Amino acid sequence: MPLEDIDKRHAHLSTKESLKPKPRKRGIVSKILSFLGQKSIDGNWEPRAPKSANWQSERGSFDPELPYSPGKPQKKGKPVANPPENKHPSQLDESLSLSLLKQFPNTTPLDRAQVPAFMIESQDLIEVLSWLKCKAPRPFSLPLHMSAIDWPDKQQIELVYELRSSCSNARVSIHALVPRENPHIISSASVFECFNWHEREAAELFGVVFDSHPDPRKLLLDSTYTGFPLRKEYEDPEHEFIKKPY
Repeated sequence: MPLEDIDKRHAHLSTKESLKPKPRKRGIVSKILSFLGQKSIDGNWEPRAPKSANWQSERGSFDPELPYSPGKPQKKGKPVANPPENKHPSQLDESLSLSLLKQFPNTTPLDRAQVPAFMIESQDLIEVLSWLKCKAPRPFSLPLHMSAIDWPDKQQIELVYELRSSCSNARVSIHALVPRENPHIISSASVFECFNWHEREAAELFGVVFDSHPDPRKLLLDSTYTGFPLRKEYEDPEHEFIKKPY
């Protein structure tokens, strides 16, 4: 194209405007890279804006001066929207306590646990677990774990069943006592099937016999192994180990 024709096409524009390059539009990829703090397509470094000094994550504060808040980020001087409740375990769910005590009068609330805990009669285990699973005001349908505690001074073994409510995330702890000499209790596998693994472990390590268990085989130790390693007075002459005093 002749030079004079070019001048005619840009005759209505000033010299600066005609020679000024058009700005390049940024695509979606360039915007994403700049948001991530990396180089954009045109090569310019665009770091992300630094967090403020009083920034809080969703899991809590990294600044010890800030209050604990697992919800939205909080700033200094702003009241916490959801502070933790420092209540006694017996006050966490009064409706559960009242309903359980009304249904099973022999139940005793416990104060030593961080969650609502109750001591029940060993013969009421299946009824209590079934009631908590299906008929409680806040059903506890999620089994967490089952464990045991050896009390040689009391000549008893304490069984602990931990449950959680899938709808409200609340927890409850059920305790039952059996004698150390002849520890028998009904198996809870008929109510919570996953507890059969926990009961197999308690049977071989504490010597508790779970009646009506669907699979009473040993889980961790050899079938010919004798003795209950988690009892306080247990001794193994073939292996050296350190025992904690009780």
